[in-house]
Order: sequence, then C-alpha cells, then structure tokens
Amino acid sequence: MALTVSDLVDRIGDHLVATLPTSPDSARWTRSRFLPPQLGQDTEAKIARCWSVWSPSLTITQPTQRQVSSEGVHVTSTIEAGFSFALRQDGTAADYTAALAAESAFTAALFSVGRASLPRFTLQTVSRQVQTDNRTLVVVLTLFASHQIPLT
Repeated sequence: MALTVSDLVDRIGDHLVATLPTSPDSARWTRSRFLPPQLGQDTEAKIARCWSVWSPSLTITQPTQRQVSSEGVHVTSTIEAGFSFALRQDGTAADYTAALAAESAFTAALFSVGRASLPRFTLQTVSRQVQTDNRTLVVVLTLFASHQIPLT
C-alpha cells in the first residue's frame, strides 16, 4: 500500500478521532492545534486531553533490487503521537496515575487501527515530561511505520 507521509498522518488522526472518547465529561479528548513537541500550550489542555500526531522524519529503506516506480519507495516513517494531561497542584500524584490510565487508552486507540487502512506500526519509545509550569504532563509515543510512498 503506497501512502504519502501526509496521508499516513491524516489517517492516524482520523482513526484517533473515531476511537478516542469524545464525551463532554472528564474523559474528553480533543485535537490540539499544536504538534507533539509543543503540546501543552493549548488553553484547552488545562481542561481536556489534547492530542496531536506528526512525522518528524523519514528514512528510505535500502532496496535489495531495482525500484519500480509503480510500486513506490519503501520507507520507514517516524510518527509521534502525543497528548497533554492537566495536573493539579494539590493532587499531582493522583493525576499522574490517572495520566498513565489515559496513556493506556490512547495507546489502545492508536494501535487498534486495521491493517487494511494503515501499515504496521512498531512502538519505539514513550516519553513523559512535566512542563515547567508543573501543571501539564506531556506524553509522546514514538512509532515507526513501515510503508511505501508513491513515486508517481
């Protein structure tokens, strides 16, 4: 399946929109206006879990035979999907535990994608960082996606 990187990121985002809870209670998830490196800057991040997806890099896989332009080029895209979680000053430990539960839900939603619509993903790392204001935890999952990009 040949997919451009922009199509790959869009499909992951569409999948997360469809699978993450969107109820107006405390478990609401909303799409951020910022990329994962800047997550936590949303004003909405203080009241909801804001998430985003992007691709910071791409590596071309060395071909073992001549490439055929109709098949595309085999690549490995780095995908970062992350979310912010609000921390209360008087309940940071409990909120951190709740953030880990939210991370499990986010990971399950991210990996529940069907193989028919997206390529195979491999989870590389999970980063958890508390912002300098000590009120926002940013969780970023780094994935590798192996796919082909079209040449025509």
